[in-house]
Amino acid sequence: DELADMFFNQRTTSNNAKDRRKYELHISPIVGMIKIHQLDKQDLIQLQEELQVKKIPLTQKSEMMILPTNKTVNTITDLLYFILNWAFNENHINMPIPKIKKLSVDNARDRILSSAEVQSIFDNLEGQYLMMVQIMYYTGIRPESALRLKVSDVVDGHLHISSIKEQEAHKVPISSKLSAVMTPFISGLSKDHFIVSQKLQPSFYNTI
Repeated sequence: DELADMFFNQRTTSNNAKDRRKYELHISPIVGMIKIHQLDKQDLIQLQEELQVKKIPLTQKSEMMILPTNKTVNTITDLLYFILNWAFNENHINMPIPKIKKLSVDNARDRILSSAEVQSIFDNLEGQYLMMVQIMYYTGIRPESALRLKVSDVVDGHLHISSIKEQEAHKVPISSKLSAVMTPFISGLSKDHFIVSQKLQPSFYNTI
């Protein structure tokens, strides 16, 4: 915990507060009080195993709890390694850092979200964030494509998607559920306005 505090206090990245919170919630309760020279591989294995069965909120504001994916567990243990490697490079520790094997990650979709999980996500978003997620959910288009959509791309019950990366220009049907939320959202906007941002300039993906 003392090393982590030193690490976060000198760090200036935009996600520093978020990572500190992640450390405090998931890492500190399990290994935070171990004396650094006594930290060994078994402690890190225990951290990994306990994280796999520790339920976490579906979203930041949600009361629904789910088990983390292997990818999420790896992200948390990676944060601990960032701290340990920083401490080693800054000569705060001189011990070899124990290594453990990451959990395997299947990049294929593990499962489909339940209706309750989808609704929980919708309930915890608003404005352009909700609009973007709903467009992606009801059409399956990429985030970048959703951000580039203009009101003028809504034609005859379809969204006209511009080409991006290896994806060719195409169109997708607008379902009744998407139409019900999108139509009032863009009501009164000119055809040059971007749907998600409701402005003449698109929102930036990294900001969203």
